[in-house]
Amino acid sequence: MDEFLANFNLKEKYPNKFSGYGSFFNQITKNEDQILIGEIAGFQDLLWGFGIQNAFKSGFIASKSILDGKECKNYYKIAENNFKPKLNSNIVNRFIWEKFASNDYSIILNRIYNSKDPLKYLNSFHNFNFLQKLTYPFALFYMKYRYPNLKL
Repeated sequence: MDEFLANFNLKEKYPNKFSGYGSFFNQITKNEDQILIGEIAGFQDLLWGFGIQNAFKSGFIASKSILDGKECKNYYKIAENNFKPKLNSNIVNRFIWEKFASNDYSIILNRIYNSKDPLKYLNSFHNFNFLQKLTYPFALFYMKYRYPNLKL
């Protein structure tokens, strides 16, 4: 961290050490004074907890917003466009997993194995496809009931 700060002339206002932050939302956590990225902004997969790709992507969007001189306002608008469909698909994915496949990975593995294009198939899970859009209202209702402490 010291090497990074020395090379880029950045000043830390309130340094805090932490080793991770799990947050599962379908709403982007916003702060008017700061740009929040990665897991702390809510960009974490509700099904399996993945978040590193979203952390990098949100960091890139944040840095571009800062370099463009638009900072928070622009960042949250772009982040909403990029992440909201994925956050909604996470709700549906978790719902389907809990209702139909939570004890049997073979259901998903067989679907991936039998797919003509496994990457395309997996990608559709995170892009709010047509079936997810149809299922979303039911999934959201179930998840709010099942997990009342989550910001859904």
